Amino acid sequence: MQEIYDDYWSRMQFREEFNRIGKIPVKRWRQSEDLNEIEQVYFDKMQNLGSILEIGSGTNILQQKFLREGYRGTYHTMDLSREFPHNYHDLNEVTCVYDGMIILEVIEHMKLEEFWSLLDFIDSHLAPDGTLVISTCQPGSIVPWESWDMTHVQHYPLHDLYALLRARGYSAQCYRIWIQKQKCSGREKIRLWLRKVLCCLLGVDYADTAALIARKKSAPVDGIHKDTVVAGRAMDHSMDPVESIPMTAIRP
Repeated sequence: MQEIYDDYWSRMQFREEFNRIGKIPVKRWRQSEDLNEIEQVYFDKMQNLGSILEIGSGTNILQQKFLREGYRGTYHTMDLSREFPHNYHDLNEVTCVYDGMIILEVIEHMKLEEFWSLLDFIDSHLAPDGTLVISTCQPGSIVPWESWDMTHVQHYPLHDLYALLRARGYSAQCYRIWIQKQKCSGREKIRLWLRKVLCCLLGVDYADTAALIARKKSAPVDGIHKDTVVAGRAMDHSMDPVESIPMTAIRP
C-alpha cells in the first residue's frame, strides 16, 4: 500500500515532535453510570459542539452519558452490530459532516489499509475546526494488547497516531488511560502501586490504552463545507465520494 509510505519521513519529523512533549497525563477509566475521569475530558472538549458521530459505539453507553450530562446537540452512532439501535451500520451510509467524531477502541480491530481509508473518511466528514477523539490499546503497556480480544489485528503506537494526525494538519493532545475497577480494595490499591513501580523499573507503561483529542485544520475539505450541515444532517449539496470502507473494517 504505497500511500502509507508517501509521507513517511514527514511523519518521522512529527514523531520527533511527539518525543519533545514530555510527560503525558494519565486518566482513569472505570465502568460507571456517570462519566468517568477520561470520559469527562472528552465531554469537556465536545459539550458545545453542534453534532457528534460516534463510530463503533457498541451499546451506546457513551451517548447516554453525554445526554445525561446535558449535551444538547445531535449525537449519531454507527456500529456494525444490530443488537442496539444506531443511525448507521455502514460508514458508506454517512452523507453529512459532523462537528465532532468519537472513535474509541475500534482501530485495533482494523488492518492498516482499512485504517487509512478511515482517516480519509474522517477528513471528508469532520467539519473544519472539528474535534476528533480516538483511542486504542497501548502496545507499550505491560498488558499485551493482543490478549484483550481475539479480533485485535493491528497495533497503533501513540507516537505514530500523533504523527499521522499532525501530518494531516490536525493539532493533537495525548492522554494515557489506566483501566481500573469501579471500587478498589486496599489490597487492589497496593497491587496497582506495585504495578506502577515495576513498570518504571522495566521501562514499560502501566497505562492500558491511549487517546488523542485532535482539532482539524480550519480550511474546508473538498466538496464539503460546514454550512451544508444542520444538526448533523447534510442539505442538498453535491459531495465528493469517499473510498469504500469494507464492512469488516469497523467491528463492535
